[in-house]
Amino acid sequence: LNDANKYYLKILEIKEVQEPEKKTQLRALYQLGLNFFNMKEHKKSAENLITFIKIPGVETEFNKFFSIANYLIGINFNHLKNFEKSNEYLLKFLELEKKNPQNSQLIPLASFLIGLNILDPLEAEIQKQNKTDLKKIYELAREKKEIEFHLSKAIELRPDIEEAYSKLGNYYYYCRELEKSISTYKKLIEKFPNSPDLSSYKTFLKKLIKLNSKNTK
Repeated sequence: LNDANKYYLKILEIKEVQEPEKKTQLRALYQLGLNFFNMKEHKKSAENLITFIKIPGVETEFNKFFSIANYLIGINFNHLKNFEKSNEYLLKFLELEKKNPQNSQLIPLASFLIGLNILDPLEAEIQKQNKTDLKKIYELAREKKEIEFHLSKAIELRPDIEEAYSKLGNYYYYCRELEKSISTYKKLIEKFPNSPDLSSYKTFLKKLIKLNSKNTK
């Protein structure tokens, strides 16, 4: 990939080009972003792909690449732990796919990651809270109902995303919607009986059932 990147960079160094060559440069810019993504150089990938999508006319001339570029930028920012930026581009990707579906197989993954991008900072914030102040934890969680929407959408569109179930179940737990959490964990255990995390799922489910039993007495 490094040799390919050198080739694409040389194409981009050409200053005065005719219209056909401009399209070649745009493809080179996109391919650089893709190559850096595959090399896990997420900062460089994001930089090249953002440059690509900002070029006037690229949304119509390279419609399919434009949509995927937004998706890849979102993934890059997730790896860079910039969750807000990640969701900015992933939501743009979903908007584009809604208007003109071309990469429908990526929609559930984008939805899952959007939910995760909101849930991860929420969990970090919950960890800072005094565990005896449960009301504050519930309030923090319930303010982020979009987590439920996006994780549920991911499961609806692609029921084989194991982590979507566990994360959704955890979110319900934080909200103290225990029956929903129990139901989600039961589905998780039923759908993934060979999961290496099956034991921890079952242990947590027992905790949920016990907690729910206390609350209903």
